Formats: sequence, structure tokens, C-alpha cells
Amino acid sequence: MTQRVPANTSPTDILAVVMEALVVLLVVLSPWAFGCVEPFFEFCLYLGVGLLVLLWVFRVLQHWEVRWQNCAVILTLGGLFTLGVVQLLPLPPALLQVVSPETSRLYQQLLPAQAEVLADGETATPPADRGQTISLYPGATRLHMLRLLALMILFAVVRNNIASAASLKRLALFAMVNGVALSLFALIQHFSSPRNQLYWTFTAPAEVFGPFICRNHFSFYVNICIGLGIGLVLYHQRQLDESQARSASSYFQVLEEPVLLWLVAGLAFMVSSILVSRSRGGVVALLVSAALIAALRLYRRGSWSRIDVPLLLGAVTLALLAWFGFESIDKRLSTLWDGQALQESRAPLWSMLFPLVQQFPLLGTGWGTFPYVEVLPRTSADDVGVLYEHAHNEYLEAWIEGGLVGLLLVVFAGVLLLRYSYLAYVRNETRPTGGLVLGALLGLCTVLIHSVGDFGLHIPAIAVLAAVVAAQLSYLGSQPNRESPPPEYRLRLGGVAPILAAVFGILLALVLLLEGWRMNRVHRLRMEAYAWLNSDRPDRLGQALARFALAAQLAPELARLQLETGQAYLEYAEDRTTREELQGQLAATSPWFTAPVPATFPHGPIAILLPPAASDLLTNLAWQPAIESAEQKQIQPLINTGARHLARARDLCPVFGAPQVRLAAARSAFRQADPAIKYLERAQLLVPADPELWYLGGIEAVLQNDREQAARQWKRSLECSDRFLPEILDRSAVLFGPREAAALVVPDQPELLLAAAERLFPAPDMVDRLPIYRRALALYASKEAGLEPPDLEIKARLQYALDQKPEAIQTLRQAIQRRPSQAAWRMQLANWLAADKRFKEAREEVQMVLVLQPGNHEALKLEAQLTELMLRND
Repeated sequence: MTQRVPANTSPTDILAVVMEALVVLLVVLSPWAFGCVEPFFEFCLYLGVGLLVLLWVFRVLQHWEVRWQNCAVILTLGGLFTLGVVQLLPLPPALLQVVSPETSRLYQQLLPAQAEVLADGETATPPADRGQTISLYPGATRLHMLRLLALMILFAVVRNNIASAASLKRLALFAMVNGVALSLFALIQHFSSPRNQLYWTFTAPAEVFGPFICRNHFSFYVNICIGLGIGLVLYHQRQLDESQARSASSYFQVLEEPVLLWLVAGLAFMVSSILVSRSRGGVVALLVSAALIAALRLYRRGSWSRIDVPLLLGAVTLALLAWFGFESIDKRLSTLWDGQALQESRAPLWSMLFPLVQQFPLLGTGWGTFPYVEVLPRTSADDVGVLYEHAHNEYLEAWIEGGLVGLLLVVFAGVLLLRYSYLAYVRNETRPTGGLVLGALLGLCTVLIHSVGDFGLHIPAIAVLAAVVAAQLSYLGSQPNRESPPPEYRLRLGGVAPILAAVFGILLALVLLLEGWRMNRVHRLRMEAYAWLNSDRPDRLGQALARFALAAQLAPELARLQLETGQAYLEYAEDRTTREELQGQLAATSPWFTAPVPATFPHGPIAILLPPAASDLLTNLAWQPAIESAEQKQIQPLINTGARHLARARDLCPVFGAPQVRLAAARSAFRQADPAIKYLERAQLLVPADPELWYLGGIEAVLQNDREQAARQWKRSLECSDRFLPEILDRSAVLFGPREAAALVVPDQPELLLAAAERLFPAPDMVDRLPIYRRALALYASKEAGLEPPDLEIKARLQYALDQKPEAIQTLRQAIQRRPSQAAWRMQLANWLAADKRFKEAREEVQMVLVLQPGNHEALKLEAQLTELMLRND
């Protein structure tokens, strides 16, 4: 039976010592490996956590009983894991419609009623749970749950085997030394290498700082180290106060204590590195957390007893910043005070994402699905091509992926940790341990606050340190008093309980190790495949295909990998070199086979991993293989396998748009499937603001001889963006004729109408432009008061083209008055004034252009002409 008894859980035996050493190694080494974001280093973390589980198993067998300290935080983490399990359960359509109606609707719109039939008559069998789970991408949810499981295990290991006041002190010491080392390395790298280069070797897609790929993640980690370092300072201060009589009027006794001096120097070095990193979120999190902790200490103690350490810390930090240079730091951080920081990226992104919360209110879209669902609420073509892997707000991302249930669990976990931390401080505030707790609480607060504006907890190294600190605080806060350890449950069941616990622990360790190894192996195979694709070896496609195929076998649940594998098969089947090799083999065995082999897919589907080039897809959409039957028998299995992988990629993640586009391109590989335009319409549903998808839809409609559909598709493309304006105008002019093309295809946007008139009717056909100009100018009549300067410039050009020259000059002057630095507009106005023989005014505008652009050759030439004309008139 289970009984609740107090027990001493201090790590005194050798196993506990080894476990604590392993935890410290994970904490210290993980940030140096790029934060462990690469699969190999993440596998190393899983290996470490697995070893901790095995050591815990040995302790259970050593005591021959299961010992467990009940903790509400672990239960909350278990709730998050359980939510993931619920999101993966296959549900009947009627139940899914009730619990997540938007998910059910998306499945109905994005998945075909019947599975595709391949050219050989086989059906592209979908996964068993296709269209039945709350998670829109079960594969991503499983990966997220694996990480959550590892984090939960680490928390439980520390909480039940390691946590104590003494181990917290050792953790703080190692974390502070590591934080200083990271800061030193970061500053050296910052001032001696390009801003996007790691270890002077590896190029990152963004500005780095230290070993972290993103500078904000450096501040996430080091802020926790700063908090623990402050805890050490408070710990030593309290020790000194207890051992010596202190004078209340002496404020600078810190100068007499070498240990405190070294600690303050290290803290100043870390704080200055945070400022040099220019991580605005990190600076705000540190300042706000420090203010909250100072307020808590003041509330509990009633007054400040010492200010020597804060003053010395501030002075040394300022001195270091003066040495490093204030200019770039001040420029970056000044955006915090004027509100520009929030508007630059975070606030517009959050506003765009909020509809997802409304569409998936209760249980969310599934853990790990954010990168695939964030495209759904987009309305602007400016965002097309920009991928957001995270919401830059941990709470919002949890809300989107886990719904209201997930958000409440995350918030509840944070509240519980704050409560445990407060209780731990209250029970130890008169002892040195109270200082350690206060510092650890400061570090925890920086994580909770910084998570409002970034995604640091998705970085394994940060999550590991945060979990270890949280486990320590929850342990100290659970003690009934400062002398007694928290109560624990002990379970034997006649010797059955420890055996079952050991089996369960071994299984958990194996799951972590095997899954970590599998993901690392898959990643390495993908990287090798891409290396082969980027090489110029003649067998590059075959080598790449072999690696993609093996990776797809290892991880059949990953949609992107299935897409890549399908594309590799199709490119290998359609590559000209491959066809020539097959033809040679067939000619050797069948002398009569000498027919030439046409080359289709000249650019290849591999190029469509990112949004595909229109010319490539145009070729693929019209693809009809024309090869001899003998060769077809050799190539057709490759095409069938590629098409099967594409269908599986779509089935695994219906909200992933790329497979839908590729299925449209490879429609002829199926004997029975939806029309190509249907696949494109599904992709358009996912990314409604992507002009390329609508442009391609128009091309497919032309191939199907549907002129009205083509006009609608192309008009929508132009409404999104003018990116394909020349191509659409040229094709629609041939299909409809110039006048009808302007009426059917060009939307009511003055700038597009102006460009269309010039494109559809070249210079000799100036009269045919006039109706389009009038149509465009009439659009400004209803919004005269709200016109921006670019609108005024376009209006002026329309007026001038319609021979309303005085009005055009006046309108253009209004635009220039509001945007005086627009040299091109001034040149245009100068030319109009010169044509109207207002040479003096024209020359004034030209001189302003030369002030703005001293070397403008057009302006210099016009000035000379105007000077000559003015002299003649005089």
C-alpha cells in the first residue's frame, strides 16, 4: 500500500552524486553546442536524460522501493503531455466536429473524398488516422511530446533525487562560471567576426551572439545565470552578516571581501554582455525581474540594509559598456522607449495570428503544428515567403497549439513555480539559502517575462537550465519547514513495485535513446542528400534519392521528408541523364530499341522545395510523358513511388501547402485523382495571399480551356500582388485581347490599371489607353481626402495622360510637399514644367534634385537645357 512519510532525499549516496554531476554537465555543455538545436546535440541531451533515468532505476533497486515526492508542477507537465495524447487520438467525424469544428472543416476541404489511384492501378493508401485527429500534423505533435517527455523526466529526476539547498548552491556556482565564459566568448566573437557567424566558421541566417544562433537566446540563458549569480552574492552576504558584526553606516564593505568582488565582477560582465547583444527582450526581462525581486525583498524586510553591491555592480557595468561602446547599444535599446520595438515585428505578428485562437479555441491545432498553421490567417502578399517557426510568444503559441486547455496548463505551471519559490524564500529568508532562492527566482522570472516576446523555451539548452532551476525551487518550496525535506510516498507492493518501476524506467530511457538516434539519423541522411544534389557528380540524383528513401523509411510520419522523397523520385525518373542511361541499357538488351528519348521536367521538381518557379510548374502542369513502352516499364515504378510519397505528405499534414502544389504538377502520374486545379485550389485555401498560386491556377485553367476561371485566377493574383503582372497581361492579351483583358483581369487598383494600360497598349496605341486611365482616375474620386503621397503621384500621372496638365502639376506638387526627398517625382515635375515652358520653376525643381542627388546625370542634362532655353528667352 502507499503511505506518506517524511524521508531524507539529500543526494548523499554515490548514485545521487553521479546524477548531480550529469545534470551539471547537461546544463553547462548544452549552450556551447548551438543551444542543442541540431538533432545530433539534441540526441546527446536525450542520451543524458536516459542515463539519469537508468541511474534512478538503480537507486530504486538499491532501496527496493519506489520513492516519489508529489509535485503539482509535474502533474501540470503531465497534463500537457496528456493533452498531446488526446490530440493524437483518432476520433469519429461527428465527435471531431464537436470538439474542433474548424479542424473538421479543414479536413473536408483539403483531403480528397477518395484516395488517389496510381498509374499501375494501386491505391495510394493513406495513414490510418488521416483526417481523424485534433492535431493537424500528428508527426509534429509526436516530436513535440518527445521533447516534453524528456523535460518532464529531467524535472522529476532533479526533484526526487538531487534537489537541496546545497545542490542549488553548486548549480548556481557552475551556472555563473558558465555564464561568464559564455559572455567572454560572445564578446570576443562579436568584435572579431561577422555578426552572422558562429565560431568564426558557421554562417547563420540571423545575427548571432555567443554560441546561440539567435542573440535573444543568449540573453535567455545568461539571464538565468545572472539570477543564480545574484543568489550567490546574497548567500555570501548573509553568511558574512551572520559571522561578523556589521556597521549599518558602512556601505562599501563589499570592497573588503574578495569573494564578493569576484562575484560582482562576473555579474557585471554578464550584464554588460546582455546589453551588447542588443536583445531588447532580454534587457526588459532582466530589469523587470530585478525590480520585482527588489520589491519582494523590500516588502519582506521593510528596508534596504545594504546598497554597496548594487552600486558597485552598476559602476562596473557602466565602465565595461564605456569600453565596449554605447552607440550601437543606445540606438537599439532606444526603440524600447518610443514603442518602435513592439511594432517592428511582434505586435503585427500577434495580431495576424490571433484568428487562430478563435478558430481552434478549446484544444488547439496540435503541439508542434505552429509552423504549418501560421499561414492560414495571412492576408498580405508581403508575408508570402516569410516563414514563422514560432509565434515569438510562448503563451500565444501554447494557446494556438493547445487551445484554452493548453494555455491554462502553461499559466498554471508558471503560477505554481512562483508560489513554490515564494514559499521557499519565506521559509529561508533569514538564512543564506534565502539569498540563493531569491536569485533563482529572479532567473525564473526572466524566463517567464522574456517568454512573452520570444521562444527561448523551445531551445533545448534553455529549457534544460530552466527545468533544473524550477525543480530546485519547487523542492525547497515543498519543505514543511526549512529543516525537513518534503514528504514522499513509498511503494513496495511486496517487491513488485520496484520491479515495475525499473521496467518502466528502462522503457522510458530506450524510447528517448532510440527516438533521438532516429531523428539524428534522419537529419544526417537529409543533409547528405542535399549535399549530393548540390554537387556536380553524374550520379548525384541517384545518391540523393537513396538517402531520401532511407530517411523516409526511418521517419514515415514526417510530411516534409515524404515531400522531398517524392520529388527526388520524380526528378530521378525524369532526368535526361537517367533516361539516356536507361535507353542505353535497353538498346544493349534489345537492339531494335533506338527511339530517341524526350526530356521532360527540364528544371526538375527538386527546385520546388520552396515556392516553385512559375516556369517550372508550367512545364510540369502540362507534363505528358512520351516515351517508348519498353522504357516506360523501367521508369514507371519510380514515378509511382514518387507520386505515392507526395500523396502521403499531403495526408500526413493537410495544412502543408507544398504537397498540394506538387500533386497538381504531377497529376498525370495518377490514373484516378482530382483535377490539377483542385489541388491548386486547396493550396490557395491554405495561402490565400500567395499571388503565385493564383497565377498557376490561371495557367491550369487555360490548359483546361476554362477562360472564365483563368480570368478569375489571374485577377486574384493581381489583387494579391503585381509580382506576375507582365506575365498575366501578356498571356491574357493573347487569350482575350487587350481590351477584354483589361476589363476581366486587371482589378480596380489605379497603379495596376496604369501599368496595364502601358503594357497592353504600346506607344503607338496611346488612344486605347484613355478608357483605362479614366477608369483608374475615377477610383480616386471617392477617397480624395485619404490619399497618400504615392497615390497622389499616380493620380498626377493619370491626369497628365488625360491632358489635365494643370491639375496634374498641382497634384504632383502636393505629393512632393509631403515627401520632399523624392527626387524622381521632382524630375517628373521638372519635365512637365519644362514642357509647359515654365523654365524657371522647372530649373528650381532640378536644382533640388541635384541637392538630393548631386551626381544625377539626367538632372544635370536637363539643367543645362533649361539654362540655355532661359538665356534664349532673355
